[in-house]
Amino acid sequence: MLAGVKLQALHALIDGSSTEELIWINGYLNGLLQHGTPEQKNGGGADHSVAVKTHVLYGTETGNAKKLALQLSTRLRACGISSPATELDRFKLTELEKPCRLLIVVSTQGEGEPPANAKKFFDQLTSRSMDYPALEYAILGLGDSSYPLFNKAAEELDLLLRDRKGRAILPLVRCDVDYEDAAARWFDDLVSACGHGSTALPVSRSAKKAASKRSYSGRVQAHTLLNDRGSAKSTWHIEIATDEPVAYEAGDALALVPRNKDAVVDRILELAGADPEMVVEAGKHRGTIRELLTEKLGICHLLGSVVKRYATIAGHEIPDLRMDLVDLLRIYPLRDPAVFPEVVKVLTTIAPRLYSIASSPKHNDREVHLTVSHH
Repeated sequence: MLAGVKLQALHALIDGSSTEELIWINGYLNGLLQHGTPEQKNGGGADHSVAVKTHVLYGTETGNAKKLALQLSTRLRACGISSPATELDRFKLTELEKPCRLLIVVSTQGEGEPPANAKKFFDQLTSRSMDYPALEYAILGLGDSSYPLFNKAAEELDLLLRDRKGRAILPLVRCDVDYEDAAARWFDDLVSACGHGSTALPVSRSAKKAASKRSYSGRVQAHTLLNDRGSAKSTWHIEIATDEPVAYEAGDALALVPRNKDAVVDRILELAGADPEMVVEAGKHRGTIRELLTEKLGICHLLGSVVKRYATIAGHEIPDLRMDLVDLLRIYPLRDPAVFPEVVKVLTTIAPRLYSIASSPKHNDREVHLTVSHH
């Protein structure tokens, strides 16, 4: 307990401080106690600690981040830390004004966007200029490396929290579709970072990995417009028939991999003066130039980084923009057709389009139904 001059000085400091200054003081003292006061570092004094509330949060589109958050919450409870798993959008930012620890599992969607149940959290954090020095956090990102903006949402969240003076207790972990082993190691590291001994509770691994990929071929056998005439919306129910039984569970997503148009590929080959049958290795893919441009590599709306690498190969000054490959070749032609295989190698893999499955596997194991909104 404080007494005399020290207590008077504390009251004077509190009375003369703004809310923001008091929050900063609170965070400063919390950090000081966690890392040891000068007296404690010299071997004296008692071992004090400030209660830090732990929150397990998730942002998910297909359910994998939620599943991991629930498993993490269970493991922490076994260590004596009570923290139910909560959607990011349900978390109140006012909690960040107190000493707290955020353990976040978040996926990345589409063009590097956060999931629908995390957008409000991202927006509020971006729009507020308030710092949270009493915040500690750790982030596990889930993504798919076949997308060019792999784990972008997790990276942006990490930057946002750092900008708000939060302290990362672990480096950001970026997971691909086979995330189980990386998540298990993250769980172990979190338990150690939170000051608890290891309590064995591995990430569940079913006989069939939930995140595993399997390819099927199929055809659209029916498509029905669900909106009335005159509606401003265009929502379609699409039924896809497959050539073999499809194994999926509730909450799974179907990834449709588009194929580039033959006419566009022919025009690219013509402009480049390339041998369509030349075999090239481009990243994870190997095949003829025609096969890669048709089935494996993105040729439309290229990323700015790809355009820059094309400019280097072609020896042109090209503005910082996104452009289709056919337009690049037409406006900024290659001086030597022999370098076109190098252009092929800098192209990114065609990104699949993910859609939540809208049918039950019990309905028909040779059909998959989707409900798609057309913008």
